[in-house]
Amino acid sequence: GKLPFQAEDDFVLFNCIMNVQPEPLKDQPDWVNTALLQAMAKDRTVRFSSCVEFLTALEGKEAEKVKTARLEEERLRLKREPLGIQPGVYAGERVTRRINGVKYAFRWCPPGTFTMGSPAGIPQTVEEGFIFRRTETHWIGGEEGRNNDEKQHQVTLTQGFWILETQVTQEMWASVMGKNPSYFKGYQNPVENVSWDSCQEFCRKLSEKSGLKVSLPTEAQWEYACRSGTTGAYAGDLDAMSWYHGNCRSHQPTGLKKPNAWGLYDMHGNVSEWCLDWYDENYYAKSPATNPAGPKNGQSRVVRGGSWCLYPGYCRSAYRSYRMPGKQSNVLGFRVVVINSGK
Repeated sequence: GKLPFQAEDDFVLFNCIMNVQPEPLKDQPDWVNTALLQAMAKDRTVRFSSCVEFLTALEGKEAEKVKTARLEEERLRLKREPLGIQPGVYAGERVTRRINGVKYAFRWCPPGTFTMGSPAGIPQTVEEGFIFRRTETHWIGGEEGRNNDEKQHQVTLTQGFWILETQVTQEMWASVMGKNPSYFKGYQNPVENVSWDSCQEFCRKLSEKSGLKVSLPTEAQWEYACRSGTTGAYAGDLDAMSWYHGNCRSHQPTGLKKPNAWGLYDMHGNVSEWCLDWYDENYYAKSPATNPAGPKNGQSRVVRGGSWCLYPGYCRSAYRSYRMPGKQSNVLGFRVVVINSGK
């Protein structure tokens, strides 16, 4: 045999022991792995209630029937106990729900007004070169890496929402969609190699299983949650908060870095994230000041946040990117929001 987790850093090892589910055994059938993983679940309420129940599951008898009954009971419970909390709850309030046997943690983002985008800086024209003189324009005072599609403007979100504390993990995805498409495997790592279209299907199925209204965040919701009350290029120290080109070579398990002020992990890195909106380079100049939801149509969808292979300028709170809806990449994942539904 071998140890399930190995790491040189004690903190990383402790986090894995407490939060990371062991990988299934490759030489065992699915029903055996299902029973073993349930027996070793981090949440004791998910484990078997007796040795007899465990042995029954290992033998494969009635296992699927028991699982189906539990999931249906959970679905009905979630309908009786909606996720939403009445307005007035403080920013970063945390709630958890177990959906399809997997734990989801959400953070509350209250209604509010914030400055979306980044400062343009001041253009300064200078002449460069010794023999061949040329004129160049430099921007002084703006954020490094800023693009012209980041025009600053005030945005008001009148409805609070819950947002997933981490990026959607491979465990979450597999429990809903059945297969793990990720290039870099790890059950607690963010799922990647997923298109915008497949993320929409995940949201539809998760809504159906949970009784909640689950969707991708709008671009405004995403930046509001990312900033968590801050106004600078980042919501804190980039190296402490994110996995990016300067400190890793692939994505890492979610939740290892420092969260932002509202308890959200990996908003500046690990994998970039799909948003609900169509992308328009000039949208900020004409978008509504209240509850913007993107253009009515377009060719590409908005992508936000940094990733494990991006430089700091592309990890900023205001940085905008875009991809075709069918695009898949090992640097691109997502997180979901749940609209407040009240108690």
